[in-house]
Amino acid sequence: RRKNVALLIVAMARVVREPGLQRARLRIVGPELTTDDARYATELKDLIARLGLAHTVEMTGAMLQSETAGLYRTAALHLNVSNTGSMDKTVMEALACGCPVLTSNEALFETLAAFPAMLIRAPAPDTLAAGIAGWLAGRTRAEPAALRALVEHRHDLDSYADRIIDQLASLVAEQRAGHGESS
Repeated sequence: RRKNVALLIVAMARVVREPGLQRARLRIVGPELTTDDARYATELKDLIARLGLAHTVEMTGAMLQSETAGLYRTAALHLNVSNTGSMDKTVMEALACGCPVLTSNEALFETLAAFPAMLIRAPAPDTLAAGIAGWLAGRTRAEPAALRALVEHRHDLDSYADRIIDQLASLVAEQRAGHGESS
């Protein structure tokens, strides 16, 4: 529920009514981990049926981590409208693979500031559908290398590990200074 998948489905109902976008598809990937997840999946399937999107929206369930890069490389757009307050790793994975994103996650606004077309400040079906349509119709574009550069040297594993080590070294230095210890 925190991923707000129902909003994506309602937005897709609008997208496929746009001229030239009737063949657009939404693939929802992710496992059902809890009883509530299973209930929500049933609710989403009912919504898909009610909106007549059986041929538009696919719920695939879990995917092996080794398969995700291939999915991102073939996707036209990665959607993320969760508002967890933290950076969603799926957005970083998509960008690292050169896949554009459309997100309302405020934790990513600074990272994506150079690409305002990737940001949805007030996620609602109409604004989300307009953003999706812009990317799918080719009115909005971004070079894969530029997207990957958003992750490299800032959010990649090596850079992240270096920042953690720097923070730990700083904490150790503060601790030693507080106890009057010398190096």
